[in-house]
Amino acid sequence: MLQFGQIAEHGRKRVPDATGIPALEVAPSEDDAFLLAIEVQSEPDPDKPLDWACHVARLHLMYELPILLLVVCRNRTTATWAAGPFESRFGTWTFQVLRPLVLGPDDLPEIMDASSIAQQPVLATLAAITHSEGEKITDALEALARGMRSLDRDTALYLCRLLEVGLGDTAARETWIRLLTAGVL
Repeated sequence: MLQFGQIAEHGRKRVPDATGIPALEVAPSEDDAFLLAIEVQSEPDPDKPLDWACHVARLHLMYELPILLLVVCRNRTTATWAAGPFESRFGTWTFQVLRPLVLGPDDLPEIMDASSIAQQPVLATLAAITHSEGEKITDALEALARGMRSLDRDTALYLCRLLEVGLGDTAARETWIRLLTAGVL
């Protein structure tokens, strides 16, 4: 029998820490602010939807803003899976539905010109992640590095970190690190 303050150990995993998810506050107008929580998913993972639901709830509680979960995928299969919807059910009763906004390689063009990158650096970074398994990724990363030169230092550092995490364990990540080490940015 459980008493107040005790936690039952029923083989459940720990609650994920929402503070590790990159997030941007977006405020198109004073009354429409929301938090864009960005998650990069390399392959389908049956445990992720529950983690995502927890992250969204924690971020909402922490910042008291609506949360839009953006899942960025490097391949079509993962993007199709990540779109959900993911339902939490008890019997026939659905008590929660999670529908992330998903970007995959079919959703964003490859962005190769520095002027477009300078105008839309977040979009260009997300495009590089979604196309990181493509044939033109080295050219895209070189253009991204050149385009980021026009950004302020904090924005460039944030996007570099987002890109490095988003590229995961790919050859594109090694290319990106080589570009940074060579001082291209």
